[in-house]
This record gives sequence, structure tokens and C-alpha cells, in this order.
Amino acid sequence: MIIENIMPNRSHLMLNILLLAFLWGPSFLFIKIAVVELPPITLVALRIGFSALLLLAILKYQKIPFPRDFKLWKQCFFMGIVASSLPFVLFSLSLQHIDSILTSLINGTTPITTIILANYFLKDERFTFNRLFGVLLGFSGFLVLFLPTILTGDASSDSFGMACSLGASFCYAIGMVYARKNIKAPKEPLVLPTLQLFTSLIYLIPLALFIDPPFNPKAISLTVWTSIAALGFLGTAFAFIVYYKIIMKYGATALSTVTYILPLFSITLGVLFLEESLSLQFCIATMLILLGTMVANGLIPRPRLSF
Repeated sequence: MIIENIMPNRSHLMLNILLLAFLWGPSFLFIKIAVVELPPITLVALRIGFSALLLLAILKYQKIPFPRDFKLWKQCFFMGIVASSLPFVLFSLSLQHIDSILTSLINGTTPITTIILANYFLKDERFTFNRLFGVLLGFSGFLVLFLPTILTGDASSDSFGMACSLGASFCYAIGMVYARKNIKAPKEPLVLPTLQLFTSLIYLIPLALFIDPPFNPKAISLTVWTSIAALGFLGTAFAFIVYYKIIMKYGATALSTVTYILPLFSITLGVLFLEESLSLQFCIATMLILLGTMVANGLIPRPRLSF
């Protein structure tokens, strides 16, 4: 990319994190719209199907063959479970019970789980002051957004929906650490996301046919089809290209901090399209989350103390 050649590495990382947050952020809104008419597994199968077809078309256009490395296929198959199909289904189930803003906020727990897992499973991502302080700072912003809703009893949710969101976030953390530890980036960057999504369809399509009610395309509204297309192309295909770009170059901890920024996009969409109002609470949380993301990734060096 042109940006990569003209920007310092850390600034480039932040731009990619913001890009991924921009691609993923609206996903909760689109899922919330789509689950009204589609059951979760069918929705995820369509979402991944659209994205897989797009990436396959790009690979064919560029004349890039599928790799014959069976080990890579197995790794991408596992990534398809923990980093796409399972969390996508869990988020879809969650959004049948709780609102999109709350779901995106719960997703903000991903960096905490990731940094703990990375410390034990990744030799080059041990705890550092910057990482711990940045993650805790970002998590404090998450708490500013999340805890008042719970403590005041205003949450329009149930335990099942919240548990699904937490489970999806935990899946993301496992996927980030696993990819960093086990998968070596091939020469062609599109290969990994394409294999991950393509292998997911092997079991998603049969599950959707046997578990979900019969699918009638004519019964689906244009709004829902538009949401599915946005989820497939932006929130999945292009998002996973950026996903692997970040994780292979900067690591699982750096990638996980994107989930701190996602609530900002979700809440902003709520303000723009659902006429929700901005509060002082939101502004404080925004500053804490962005500051924590920058500190955790070394964009803001920790201060040197002298006595």
C-alpha cells in the first residue's frame, strides 16, 4: 500500500487499526437489522458466502492459485471456527436479545483476554509497562461506557445475550493469539482470509440447512440484503485482509486493541441513525479508549520518572 511506504510503522499501525474499526464497527448495526428476518446461522452463512466469493474472484483475477499446504488449510479451518463463523453466530444470537451498542461494548473485553493469552503463548508479546498500562487505560474507558448502564439497571438485555457476546469476544482473542503463534504469512496476502472464509462454508451451509428454518430469498427485504452485502464485503472480506495485515506485522496484542475503538463507531452510528444523544460519559470514554490504544501500541511513550 502507498500509505505503508510513506508513514512510520507506528503511525501506519494506528491507521490500520482505525481502518479495521471502521470496517467492523457498523457490523453490529447491520447484524441487528438482518437478524429480524434471518436466523443466525443462515445470516452468517450468507455473510461469509458473499465475502468468500468476492475474495475468490479477486484471487482468480490475479491468477493466484490456492496453496497445496495441507497444514495451512487445517490452520485456516480452525481460524474459520474461532475467528469468523462461531463469533459471528454468537453475536447474531446476542443481538436477538440485547442492543447493538451493548454488544459492541462487551466486545471491548477482547484486549484483556488477548494480552493475558499472549503473555503465556507468545514469546515476543510478554507483558510490558506500555501494554499493561495502555490496555488498562482503554479498559477504564470501556468501564465508563459499560458499568453505569449495568449499575443503574437500565440495560435492556438478558444474561444469555451478554454471555453470547462475551463468548464471541473470547473466540476473537483465541483466534488472534493462534494466528500469531502458528500461521506464517504466505507471499500473497489474500490467501489467508480467503481460505479462512472458504473453509467456514464447509460446515455453515449444512448447519444452516438442517438447523435453521427454510430460507426463502424472496421473503427477505432489500434493507436486509443490503445489510448482508455490507457485512460480507466490508465487515468480512476487506476487514479480514486488514486483520491479517496487522496480526502478521504487529502481533495479537496490537490487533486486539481495535475492539476498544469499535464501540465508538457503534455509538456514533446510534447517534446518526437512531437519534441518540452524545453525553459527557461518551466523550470521556472516547478519550480514554483512544489514549489507551495509542499507549499500548507505543505511539505515546511512557513518561520517565526522576526523583
